[in-house]
Amino acid sequence: MMNTMSRRAFGLGRAGLALIWTIAGLALLIGAMIGFAQETEVPAGAPALRNTQVVSLDGTDWRIATDPKNEGREARWFDAPRTEAKPTPVPWVIQNIFPGYHGVAWYWRNFVAPANPHKNGYQ
Repeated sequence: MMNTMSRRAFGLGRAGLALIWTIAGLALLIGAMIGFAQETEVPAGAPALRNTQVVSLDGTDWRIATDPKNEGREARWFDAPRTEAKPTPVPWVIQNIFPGYHGVAWYWRNFVAPANPHKNGYQ
């Protein structure tokens, strides 16, 4: 009984879990893109970052494509948006663009990252 109640109270179902995994994957992808762009080694004992800039990437300038065979990484889909990619707002639910789809998806958006104000990439 307790397990059932917990599931009802806190369960998200497939759609909710897919959305969480999609958002988590998107956050990791963006973090990786920013990390590759900066590639700054922070020495051990460096002070915590201060005056960090935050740039919201929310909006409607995103493109999305499904990858049901999970072949995008090997095929280097990260190099450019797919021709079949559709416009989508972010954050949003993928099933509004691709009804009934639960699987791997790729998102693209062009943006200009602000210059790092810290010498050597940290302060």
